[in-house]
Amino acid sequence: QIIKVGALNKFTGIVTPKILFDNGLIRNPKAPVKILGGGILKSKVTIQNMTLSAGAKKEIEALGGVIK
Repeated sequence: QIIKVGALNKFTGIVTPKILFDNGLIRNPKAPVKILGGGILKSKVTIQNMTLSAGAKKEIEALGGVIK
């Protein structure tokens, strides 16, 4: 399952696959999720249990976000 980093703007704090599922952004909270660059991230988030492209990681960390 793939989402663009810009889709994370509606969140602050911790973002997990379960949170993405509860908000209708992915179909299965137990399947792997990858975040790709695309769109503009405006909020600081902490990403848990997901993989990221290099561009998405750079954008999240530039805003002070954390990848766990």
